Amino acid sequence: MKKNIRLYIYLLATTILSACSVQKFIPEGEYLLDEVSIVSDTKEVQPSLLYTYIRQNPNAKWFNLSKVPLGIYCLSGQDSTKSFNRFLRKLGDAPVIYDPIVTQKSRQEMEKAVRNMGYMRARVYLDTITQKNKLKLKYRIVAGKPYAIRHIAYDIDDMLIGDLIMGDSANTHLQQNMLFDVVKLDQERQRITKLLQDNGYYKFNKDFLVYQADTARNTYTVDLTMKLLPYQQRKEDAPTKHKAYTIRNVNFLAEDNASLTDVHYTGYDSLHYEGINVFYQDKPYLRPSILANFNFIRPNGLYSDQDVQNTFASMGRLRALKYTNIRFDEVLVKDSNQLDANVLLTKGKNQS
Repeated sequence: MKKNIRLYIYLLATTILSACSVQKFIPEGEYLLDEVSIVSDTKEVQPSLLYTYIRQNPNAKWFNLSKVPLGIYCLSGQDSTKSFNRFLRKLGDAPVIYDPIVTQKSRQEMEKAVRNMGYMRARVYLDTITQKNKLKLKYRIVAGKPYAIRHIAYDIDDMLIGDLIMGDSANTHLQQNMLFDVVKLDQERQRITKLLQDNGYYKFNKDFLVYQADTARNTYTVDLTMKLLPYQQRKEDAPTKHKAYTIRNVNFLAEDNASLTDVHYTGYDSLHYEGINVFYQDKPYLRPSILANFNFIRPNGLYSDQDVQNTFASMGRLRALKYTNIRFDEVLVKDSNQLDANVLLTKGKNQS
């Protein structure tokens, strides 16, 4: 009990001292940011989810009672050349001076975040209360009515990709009557991208999937269309269909000094085992059977990003290896849709 009383007395004394001395660190015409809060006019938009968008926060409090680090800082003198003053400033927390430009950026980002939740007409207002040289700041969210997705359509000008997407539609993140949530829309693009990358589409990324959103007049509903863009490596290239790639060769190189940036496998011995090629000098330090068992990238099979990740994970469990690097090279023969997988294995330290 006595310890608690002493603690409260110490916090109170520090608060009083800091209140008296903080003024010398506040430039004329400016304010100490004393408190920041967020309020919302709807319970669906929870303020706790939006504090991450605030770029400037007030000085921290200990036990939600007193700004002790600020008090320690303010006990220092204004002469920064003195070692004791530098010590106190390093130990403490400098006063946070209210910055209206930073606050506006926070307000804009918060407003954008709320609109991305489906409240497309949301506004965030700033309320300030000043008392002497201190300022209390409140972000006030007026969310309004949310928009909901009325209809979902797909514009997929590729039968194979369309079949893959429709065949996996049970796992979609989009549903009719759901809020027009930009995060969910992006999650759906990522899900379809992974689906395609696991089914041969090595060069596919989510930027090839775009949304068209049409809002009905005088309603809060959205008709949503997902569109597949054709493949273009560069903007000046002619649009083409997306290719599904198969694996031609799986090559393992077990050499410490080798690099995947310039692998031609010249000057190496090699052996073939259960569909994989093992290149080495002198003798391989890992048995080919182990490499085959821990490899998930199969010749003649479709490229799969999940197989690549599984191979990384399984090779990572081998204590004999320091790290694994995998590179895919496109087979440049006519209009080929094949890849060579090159797996570089770097030996770890010898185990006793």
